[in-house]
Amino acid sequence: MKSIYLKRTLKLTALILPIILVLFILQNDIFRYEDANTKRLEHFYLEEPDSLDVVLLGASEVHHGYAPGYAYSKYGYTSYPYSMDANIGALYIPQLKEILTYQDPGLILVDVSGFSRGAHLDYQASQIRIFTESIPPSANRLETLFSFDYDNKMSFFFPFIKYHGDWDLAQLHVIYCSRYQDFLNTPSFLKGLATLSVTYSGPGQNGTANDDNRYINDENEDHLIELLEYCQQNKLYQVVFVNFPRYISNDPTNDVLAKMEQIQEIVEDYGYVFWDLQDDKLEIGLDVTQDFSSTEHLNILGQQKLTEFIGDWVINEYGLVPRTQSETNEAHWEDCATLAHEYIDIIEQELDAGNSTSIGMDTDLLPYLDSEALELVTQIHDNHDSE
Repeated sequence: MKSIYLKRTLKLTALILPIILVLFILQNDIFRYEDANTKRLEHFYLEEPDSLDVVLLGASEVHHGYAPGYAYSKYGYTSYPYSMDANIGALYIPQLKEILTYQDPGLILVDVSGFSRGAHLDYQASQIRIFTESIPPSANRLETLFSFDYDNKMSFFFPFIKYHGDWDLAQLHVIYCSRYQDFLNTPSFLKGLATLSVTYSGPGQNGTANDDNRYINDENEDHLIELLEYCQQNKLYQVVFVNFPRYISNDPTNDVLAKMEQIQEIVEDYGYVFWDLQDDKLEIGLDVTQDFSSTEHLNILGQQKLTEFIGDWVINEYGLVPRTQSETNEAHWEDCATLAHEYIDIIEQELDAGNSTSIGMDTDLLPYLDSEALELVTQIHDNHDSE
C-alpha cells in the first residue's frame, strides 16, 4: 500500500514540478506588468558593465529633464537615468545597490523628489512591483520584497498570481512577441529618456498655507536618513543630491519649496552636496511659458537646456573625466548621439505642429524616423547581435 502511495506521489510531483517551472519562466517573460518604466530599468542591465560615467537615480523629473545621448554628443560622457515615474524614497537604497552592482559610475546624481511625496500603501505597492519585476533575480530583489508587508504578499514573489487572469491567449501572443523583439535585447538608443510634445503655460503650483503639507512625512525622513547613512558607510563620496526644476512660484509659502529646504538641511548635515536646480532656473535659461510640459516635467526645449546645464557642470565644475570606452561601446554611443539629434528634431517639429506626441521608449520613436535613421537603428541591433 505504501508503495502505491509513494508511486502516486512521485507521479504527481513529476507532473506538478514542470508546471511550476513553466509558470516561473512565463511570469518573468509574459505574466507581468510592462511599460516605459520597466523598459527603462531592464535596458540599464544591457549597458556594457562599468561603462557609465554618470547614473541618475530618481523619479520622472529625471527622465523628462535629461537626455543621455544629447549629453554624450555635447560633453563626451556616458550616462543613464535609473528612474521610474513616481519613484518612492523607500526604494532608493535597493535601487542604488542595483546601480553599484552593475556599474561603477564616477558620479551619481540622486533626485530627491521621491522623499517629498505621500506614501499610502497601494501607491507604494505598485512602485515596488514595477521595480522588483524589472530587475534580475538576486539577493537584493528578495531582500526588497521581504522588507515590505502587504496583502497577497506571495504575488510579489510570484507575479503570475497577480497577472495570470489579466490576459487572454491572443494578448499573451502579442506580449510574448513584443518582449522578444530586438529592442528588449539591445541597449537602448534613447537611453531611457521621455518627453511629451506639449507646452504648459501655467498656472503652476502656487503652494499652500497648510502647515501639515510643508514637511516631509516621518517615513520619508527616515528613508532619506537611511540612504545618507548607507552612502557614508559605503564611502560613496561621488553622490550628489539634486532638486530638479518645476513650474512653481518661488513663494515662501510653497509647500514643495519648504519640503526641499528640509531635505537640503538633512542632506547637508550628513556632509553631502545638495544641488538645487530650482534656484538655477534663470541660469539654466528655462522659460516657464515655453519649456515645461507640466508643473513637474520639462518638454523637449527644457530638456535640452537642462541637459546642457548638467553636462557643463559635470565636466567643468565637478571635473568628471569620461572613461575610455571599448571600441564597440564608443561606436554604439556615437550612433546614439546621432539618433538623439534625430529625436530632438522630430519632437520639436511635433511641438511646433501642436501634436501631443509621447516618447517613453525606443519603439515610440520608430514611426517618426526616416529611412536613414531606421538604417542606423538596424545597425545598432546588428552590431550588438554580432558581439
